[in-house]
Amino acid sequence: MKDLMLNVNSLNCNGCPAQNLRNLDWIKSCEHLRRLELRKILEKVGRVKLFLLAESIPSDKFFYNLRSASKLRKTIMEEMGVAGAYELLELFRRKGVLLVDAALCPLHKLKKRSLRRQAATLCLERNTHVYLEQNHDAPIVTIFPRRCGVLKRSKIYQSIKHSIIANLNFSKPLGLKDIIMKLNCN
Repeated sequence: MKDLMLNVNSLNCNGCPAQNLRNLDWIKSCEHLRRLELRKILEKVGRVKLFLLAESIPSDKFFYNLRSASKLRKTIMEEMGVAGAYELLELFRRKGVLLVDAALCPLHKLKKRSLRRQAATLCLERNTHVYLEQNHDAPIVTIFPRRCGVLKRSKIYQSIKHSIIANLNFSKPLGLKDIIMKLNCN
């Protein structure tokens, strides 16, 4: 397994339609929390066993920032049947599940979904793909808002599509619990 980390100081955002939404301090804070989660997963189970690929980091609510009210975290908690955020993160650590974002900017602020898809694709191709390279054998579950996500004709999508085992809805990721249990990620 590769020991790769996203280098926030050398992001390639040229030509991205979300470039003006970029807040480097917020991205650094979020990526620090994601790195901590990755390290905890590696300590507990030795590798990432399942990636959850979300669209982007919201402007003020990050999945791994427990001081923020992440809508995605809330819907996943409901689906997984856990009462609190700490319980969810501990479950993910034990199971080897890491949530990664295709884009580092708050794409929900872009009005056109076509621009959201373009930005998510560009950022995943240029920057955030390093997380998925932590374990090429780990399956991927996408959790995108309706008609959003990565462009299916893109090189990055073509390179990961064989690993995608489900495409779930951001508002209700029904089936995620079953997927995790079928993978037997103990």
